Amino acid sequence: MSLEITKLNPGDPLIVDKALKLLNRTQGQGLFSREYLSKRASSPEALVLVGFNKEQLVSTGCAEIINDFEYYRPFDASIGDRLDGKKVGSLCALSVHEKHQGHGFGQHM
Repeated sequence: MSLEITKLNPGDPLIVDKALKLLNRTQGQGLFSREYLSKRASSPEALVLVGFNKEQLVSTGCAEIINDFEYYRPFDASIGDRLDGKKVGSLCALSVHEKHQGHGFGQHM
């Protein structure tokens, strides 16, 4: 199976809806909002990619540069001190359609 990966265009509501449904279905209902996805797709410090197998959306991935470490403090109280002043990236989400899991699509995102 082939995978075509493209940058998510926040101005394409049909693809944004499909990517959002895939993320919420596979990661947990209600975890991602349209605002969350659109903001990252529009940000120069983030990237949202979508993967297609023929015409079907089969994967969505999101990464961003982070400057605020509050979310991570419960896991490591000193994380802000250690990373202060450094450029840090975070893989926000990676989702593969259930029918295509285990076929290596996530490796290409």
